Amino acid sequence: MTVWGVTPRGCFPGVSRVFEEGQKVCPGFKWGHLENLKPDPKDPLIFGAWSPGYSIPMRRHPGPKYLLWCSPPLQTELQEHEPGWLEMLLCLRQRGTLTDIIWLDKDSEGILPGLTVPAPFDCPKIETSFTERSGIALFAPPHPRKSILTQALGAKAAGLDLHLNGANAYHPLLRAMGVKFHDHGWFPTWRAMLDELAKKSVSLQCFLSESYCYSAAESLACGTPIVASPVV
Repeated sequence: MTVWGVTPRGCFPGVSRVFEEGQKVCPGFKWGHLENLKPDPKDPLIFGAWSPGYSIPMRRHPGPKYLLWCSPPLQTELQEHEPGWLEMLLCLRQRGTLTDIIWLDKDSEGILPGLTVPAPFDCPKIETSFTERSGIALFAPPHPRKSILTQALGAKAAGLDLHLNGANAYHPLLRAMGVKFHDHGWFPTWRAMLDELAKKSVSLQCFLSESYCYSAAESLACGTPIVASPVV
């Protein structure tokens, strides 16, 4: 039997990351895009987050069907469509269309209806040749819950160089506020991001809401200290 992780094309990076790590550490687990999978009728399916494309296979697949929900409650509230999606999924669970919902938010264990599992992570300690570190890394997607502006102003107050990755939407405001920064863009590979992260003096992880913060774990694997909020 194979357990399949299912994602649509263009799925949230946070979802595909969980499945990528799961494939490393869990024998018998595979993941892929919805249109490419051909599971056995008895194989369990784990749908990553919600996509309208799930509607038909979720009804037709005769085996167990689960929905992986990565967002903790506050993150769900901060996203425009997620509260409605979550209400719908809970109804599908109640009707038996979904076998269960899988949550990554450890703090909600026993409160949210469904299964709570730890997020998989398999990243060895990153060996680097850098003896001197400089600058502050704020490698995070430009979502409001990531507190990009607040943390950038903290870097300005500390007089340290700020390094971003793909926070283009914030560039005009940061420049208007006199924040000096360098944006590396979205790194082409995971290893390229780790190599850059390993050069930094500190990694900012002061976010409003997180279930499992892969960027914090990666920073520590690179030997880069983090400044984190309590939710991380």
